[in-house]
Amino acid sequence: MPVCRICKNEEKNKKYSVKEMMLGLRESFEYFECQSCGCVQISTFPENLENFYPDEYYSFSSKPKVFDPGIVRHIKNHRFRYHFTKNDLIGFIVSKVSKTPVFYQYFKIAGIKPDSKILDVGCGFGKLLLWMKREGFTNIAGIDPFIKETIRYSNGLIIHKKELHEMGEQFDFIMLHHSFEHMTDPVKILQELHRLIEPSGTILIRIPIASYAWHTFGADWVALDAPRHFYLHTLESMRILAANTGYQITNVVFDSFEMQFWGSIQYQKNIPLMDQMSYLKNKKNSIFSEKEIKGFKNRSKQLNKDQQGDAAGFYLRKT
Repeated sequence: MPVCRICKNEEKNKKYSVKEMMLGLRESFEYFECQSCGCVQISTFPENLENFYPDEYYSFSSKPKVFDPGIVRHIKNHRFRYHFTKNDLIGFIVSKVSKTPVFYQYFKIAGIKPDSKILDVGCGFGKLLLWMKREGFTNIAGIDPFIKETIRYSNGLIIHKKELHEMGEQFDFIMLHHSFEHMTDPVKILQELHRLIEPSGTILIRIPIASYAWHTFGADWVALDAPRHFYLHTLESMRILAANTGYQITNVVFDSFEMQFWGSIQYQKNIPLMDQMSYLKNKKNSIFSEKEIKGFKNRSKQLNKDQQGDAAGFYLRKT
C-alpha cells in the first residue's frame, strides 16, 4: 500500500490509473488518494520528464510582450499609482473603465507595496512578470530551472535559470502560480521558501485542489494532468504541510474556472486538451454549446464561493 508523503498515512489509500491527456499521449500512470489528508499524488515519479514538457508546452509557448506603446504605458502607470495611493485621478478613472489585472488582488491581500521585492517561482518565460513590469513594478524577478538559459529582457527583468536552493537573497513576496504541484518534494520547497522570504513577507501558492471536480470526475479530472502534476492537495494536506514547515495559512482564495467541467468531460470522451476538437483549441468545433459553457462558468463561481472549486491560492506567513 502506498504511503502518503504528506501525512504518512498508509491505510486504505486508493489507487487510480490516470492517462496523459493534455498532449494526447494516453500513457497511464498510477496515482493514489490518501484516505487521511485527502492528497492525491503520483505513486512513482516518472523518468525523462522532458518528454512531457515539449517546446510547445504552454509555459514556454507564447512570445512575451516586453513594452507597451507610450500612451498605454502612461495610462497604466497612472492606474498603478492609484492602486497604491488612491490619490491619482487619471488612475481612478482608468480603474473604473478598464479591467484591473488580477495580480492587484494578490498584492492587496498580501499587503504588497510598489517597491516590494517580488519573486515568481516556476515562471517559464516570465509572462506574468512582464505584465507586472509594464504596469509599473520594478523590483521583480523570476526563476525557472527548465528554461534553456537565464533571460535578460531589455526592460531590466531577469528570469534566472536556477533551482530554489541556488537563490541567496530574500524577498518580500514570493509567488508560485501552478508550479508547486510540479515539484517532487513539497516539504523541501517550503523549507527553501522559508529561507528566502523576509520575516514579515508573504508566500502565495496557487495550486489545483482535489475537491468537487476530483470527486465528480475521478481519473478524468482535467487538473490531474498526469504525469506533470505530482500532488493534488486538499485544504487539510496544505494545512499539514504549512504546520510542519513553520508557516501559518493566513488566507485561502478559491479561483477555479469552467475548465474543470469542459476539460474533464472531454477527457471522459477521450478528447485530449490539445486536440482540434477541444474547446481550448477550437471553440466552434467543440462538443459544447455556448449555453453549456455559461453554465460551467456559473457553477465554477458557486463552487469557489463554497470553497469547493478545483483551484485555490494559499497565503502563507512564517509562524
